Amino acid sequence: MQQPWPVINLKQVDSTNNYARMLIENNELADETVINALFQQKGRGQQHNSWESEPGKNLTFTLVLFTKYLKAEKQFFLSQAVSLAITNFLKSQEIKAQIKWPNDIYAGDSKIAGILIENSVLNESLIYSLTGIGLNVNQQLFGPKLTNVQSMKNLTSRDYDLNELLNQLLLCLDKQIERLKRNEFLQLKNDYLPQLYKFEKRDQFSANGTTFFGKIIDVDESGQLVILNDKGKKLEFMFKEVQFVD
Repeated sequence: MQQPWPVINLKQVDSTNNYARMLIENNELADETVINALFQQKGRGQQHNSWESEPGKNLTFTLVLFTKYLKAEKQFFLSQAVSLAITNFLKSQEIKAQIKWPNDIYAGDSKIAGILIENSVLNESLIYSLTGIGLNVNQQLFGPKLTNVQSMKNLTSRDYDLNELLNQLLLCLDKQIERLKRNEFLQLKNDYLPQLYKFEKRDQFSANGTTFFGKIIDVDESGQLVILNDKGKKLEFMFKEVQFVD
């Protein structure tokens, strides 16, 4: 099966995003490439969160994209495309998954994958994007602090070949990235919203030290989550400004 991008395989690295950035800064990466590692010593999530992964059990990689075709104001559509690719991939593996805004993939009420996208912006356009993805595959036991995580093996009782899975996931990513290049922003959003975790379902949220009930009704072009509260007022939140109350 033909891979859409070349893959650099590493046994271990501090962070695949960091490694990819180093290659770009040293002019050692001219083409779009995947940096794949069996183990990340300092894997990172959004807002400096850490990503814990047992060596050789999961997929931890960075897709380097040269995204000059994407205006900076539309960069959240890259997150939508990547999220959709992962949920579609998991669906192909008979695992129902949803996108927990802004950057987590959930199976049921547990996290199965995370996304960290770091963009380089010049003027009004993106120059390159480092799309880091961590997907729990064959790991079955997690640290005591990780109380709401899941893996593919725990869900299906199957052992997975990581190389085969990576190839299949990259094909799903390529399909959604091509939609970005064709400026199919409305179609992407129409596919993305129904995949959102607890979309249009009444739930409890926390923001600014208070809790309230409402339902997610939209994610705007800048990536803000739009919640309609029980009083009929639309509230908009950027990353980390609002949390689900479990």
